[in-house]
Amino acid sequence: ARYQDQIRREEEVNQGGVDGGLAPSTPCPLGRRRDHLRELRKDVVHELGIVFYLIRDVEEAVRGAEVSAVQSVTLELGEVSGVVPSYLQHAWRWAADKHDLLRGSELVIEDIPAVTRCNGCGARYGTVEHGRICPACGSENTVLEQRQEVMIKEVAVV
Repeated sequence: ARYQDQIRREEEVNQGGVDGGLAPSTPCPLGRRRDHLRELRKDVVHELGIVFYLIRDVEEAVRGAEVSAVQSVTLELGEVSGVVPSYLQHAWRWAADKHDLLRGSELVIEDIPAVTRCNGCGARYGTVEHGRICPACGSENTVLEQRQEVMIKEVAVV
């Protein structure tokens, strides 16, 4: 639900126009605008924290190698990870440009579909389409098998 709310909020902001990715460019009552900005900043801060960890991990991975720059970082992002890709991209651009090694690097995001397995009948199915209830047998005895994670897949360097 949180992921769905973030996407809905992001779509609302994008439809109304965005100024720098944080403020709506369409007029709205001042109090409502402040609340909206506060919510957006909370969400972006979540993604910024993830970006800080990604940058740390990338710098550790290339430490000691003869690397002059990182061209791109490919990230596997689980469909139900709770991370909003556009927020992550904005946070990456802002944070990566503050590091000489990462300045100008691209963050490539590969979406990985969420898969749930039914402990009752063994069926595997798309989590987002069907949720917790198995579409094959109707059981609620299910487990999210893959893709709520955020993982670095590849780092391209020069």
